[in-house]
Amino acid sequence: MKATISVGVIGIIASAALIGCGSGSGNETASEANDTLASVDLALTNSVPAGVQCIKVSVTVAGQTVTPPLVSTSSGQSAVNVSIGQLPAGAATFQAWAYNLACASVTSSTTANWVADPASASLVAGYVSTVALNFRQNNNVAISANFSGNVAAIYTSNYASYARMGDGTVMEWGGTGFWGQWVPTPVASLTNVAEVAGGNSFECARKTDGTVWCWGYNRSGAMGPSIALGNFAMVPTQITGFNGPVSSITAGTSHVCALAIGYLYCWGNNAEGEFGNGNTTNSSTPVTIRSAVGSVSAGANHTCITDSYSGNVLCTGSNTYGQLGNNSTTNSSSFVYTNLSGAIAVDASAYHTCVLGGDNLVRCFGINSWGNLGDGTTTNRLIPTLVSGLANVQQVQTGYSHNCALVQGGTVSCWGAGLYLGTGQTANQLTPATIPGLSGVLAVHTNQGSHTCVELSDRSVKCWGANDSGQIGDGSMAFIARPMQILF
Repeated sequence: MKATISVGVIGIIASAALIGCGSGSGNETASEANDTLASVDLALTNSVPAGVQCIKVSVTVAGQTVTPPLVSTSSGQSAVNVSIGQLPAGAATFQAWAYNLACASVTSSTTANWVADPASASLVAGYVSTVALNFRQNNNVAISANFSGNVAAIYTSNYASYARMGDGTVMEWGGTGFWGQWVPTPVASLTNVAEVAGGNSFECARKTDGTVWCWGYNRSGAMGPSIALGNFAMVPTQITGFNGPVSSITAGTSHVCALAIGYLYCWGNNAEGEFGNGNTTNSSTPVTIRSAVGSVSAGANHTCITDSYSGNVLCTGSNTYGQLGNNSTTNSSSFVYTNLSGAIAVDASAYHTCVLGGDNLVRCFGINSWGNLGDGTTTNRLIPTLVSGLANVQQVQTGYSHNCALVQGGTVSCWGAGLYLGTGQTANQLTPATIPGLSGVLAVHTNQGSHTCVELSDRSVKCWGANDSGQIGDGSMAFIARPMQILF
C-alpha cells in the first residue's frame, strides 16, 4: 500500500527581509534574490492511508535542512498542504514520515508507521517542478543469529518432527524415516539444508544450492525413480528434473510439490488429481505443472497454490469435504478457483484448507467436524469462511483436526479438536483460543498432524499433542497436553 505526496516548487519575488534565506551576500536586489530562492508547498495527491494522523517532511538543499511544523491529517484525506517556506535554488532531497498518532503525541523519538524513501528534485526559481514521495509501511525486521548447535527452524509431518540446525544439518524424531527415534537424532549424510518437508513415512529436504533430496519409504514414487516402489532408503537421494534451483518444497501423504523459478513441479501419487495437470497418472519424476505460482501447499491428497500476480487461491485433487473451496465436493484433476484473491499464504491439510489473506485474517474451508474451521460451528464449508475472533495473524498452520495461528506479538491461538490445542483441556474449541503461557513465538508448525511445535525467540522449541510415534521428542510416547520444551 502506497501514498504519494506531490511536491510543487514555485519561484517567488523575495523581499529584503527574505534574502538571508539565500546564499548571497545580503546586498542583492529583490530581482537578483528571485534567481536564488524558491517557495515549496507539498500537496498529498493520494488518499491518506488508514490510521495516519500526522505527517512530517524535511528538505535538504544547499547544505541546509528545513523541517516545517508537523501537519495534522486524517484517513482518506486527499488534500494536505505543507508549507516549507523559501529555500535556495538547486539540488534538493526530500524525506517524509507518517504517524498513526496525533501530532501532539509525536516526538523526535517516535517511530514512524510509514516512511518515504528519499526523493530528489531540482529547485529552480520561477519554475514549477514536481517530485513524488512514495510512502511504504515502516515494518520492523527481526534478525536472529544462529550458531551451529542451535535450532534454525522446525518442521512437522503427520507422525514426525524435524529441526534444521544452524549448521545446515537436520535432526529428526518420530515415526517416519527412523521408525521409532523418540528423541532428536541426526539425519545421516545431509548438510546445507534450507527447508524440510515431511510426508507419510518419507521426507524431503531443499538444500541451499536449490537441489532436493528425499529419504524414507518410497510411497507412489515420492522418493524419485532411483528407489524402487515400496523400498526404504535411509540415506537421502537426489530428485532431479527442475528448470533451475528449487525455492520451496511441500509434501502430502504420498506426493511432493516444489517451486523452481516460479514453475510448479509435482511427483509421487496423483491418483486423485493432486498434481493439477489434468490427469491422475502417478510419476516418480517431477512433472512441470504451471508457471506464475507464488506459493504451494500439499495436503494429504490435494494441493493448493497462490497465483504470484493476483494472490488468487487455486486447489486441485480430492474434494470429499469441500477442501478445494470451489463450492463443490467433486474431485478435480485441474486447479479450480476459490473466491479468494490477495492471499499471503495457503496451508492444506487432510480434509480442509486455510488461507492467510492480505488483511491478516484467516479463512478456512472443508471438513469442520471438530470446529477446525473456527467459525463457531461444526458445519462443513464448501467456500472460504472467516475464522471468528482472529486478527493480526502472521502465520497459519493446519493440523489433521485442529489449526494454529501465530498472532502479531508472538502469541499462538489454536482451534478445533480440544485434545491437540495445548490448552490442557479436552473440549473442542469452535473458535480460536490463546495458548496460555506461550509468548515470544517466531513460528508455529502442525502440518497435517495431531501435534504442534513452535520456535521461540530464544531459539528453543516447545511441542505438544499426539506422541504415539514419538513425534514430540521427549523420549516417551505419552500424550503431551501442554507445550513442553524439547532438548537438543
